[in-house]
Amino acid sequence: MTRGPRPSAARGRRTRKPGPSRRRWPWLAAGLAVLVGAAVLVRALRPGRPPAPPDPLAAMPWQTAFRAGDALAARGRLDEALLYYRRATRDQGASEWRTHLSLAIALRNLALVDTVRHGLRGPHLRSSYERTGMGHEALREIEAARGLLRRPDDAGVIARVHGRHWANWGFVWDSFVTYREGQRFDPTGECAMYGDAFLMQMQEPTRR
Repeated sequence: MTRGPRPSAARGRRTRKPGPSRRRWPWLAAGLAVLVGAAVLVRALRPGRPPAPPDPLAAMPWQTAFRAGDALAARGRLDEALLYYRRATRDQGASEWRTHLSLAIALRNLALVDTVRHGLRGPHLRSSYERTGMGHEALREIEAARGLLRRPDDAGVIARVHGRHWANWGFVWDSFVTYREGQRFDPTGECAMYGDAFLMQMQEPTRR
């Protein structure tokens, strides 16, 4: 019995039609390219940020700004005093230790002062992050003032401010060391008195 010819492999093989995912990807790529191009065009056409407004205190002499800061601080307007003290620490005022020390005092006081809102007393600055940042900035200004000293007697002034700053934030040891180092330059005796007080506090922490 003779067999007929076998169908060829090519004739019996079925060809697969492209699936929906293969037909879809060119359209997705084209859509993605359009979105990217639109984003680039919008970014290019977007106007730049407006320039920062000029500093109204830039033309003020640093001595005038320093006196204005003192006057505002004396009236308790510390937020405004900071602007003038910052101006006083620029240009020629940057080489005067008193401008840096006054800025440090204003920063410390503003970080610690209380206020009353809706009948409740609380910190003037609501953010603890902002208060801590001002405390660190005050320390940097104290160090800047110390580096500009020209007379040993002025070191006592800075030591009193520095020691009080540590004490306000609860750093007993740092306050003690600062007062002890500054007492030989302090004719008022304040550094020696507070140094003894903090030494006693560390020796007898339960004593009041």
